[in-house]
Amino acid sequence: MRDRCRPSTPSQRWIVKAALTTRPKTRYRIGPGANIAVALATLLPDRTFEAMTRKQFGYA
Repeated sequence: MRDRCRPSTPSQRWIVKAALTTRPKTRYRIGPGANIAVALATLLPDRTFEAMTRKQFGYA
């Protein structure tokens, strides 16, 4: 199975890795903004972070 999986982008590599591992993590950080999002979630109050997330993804 691993031989047939030829991911070309970093996010595809993580998806294949998560799909093929016996005990995948609940969440994976993918992309350049992932570490920033984690830092903001840690530093900002919950309501502020949720409002920013909603605005970013067009739910506000």
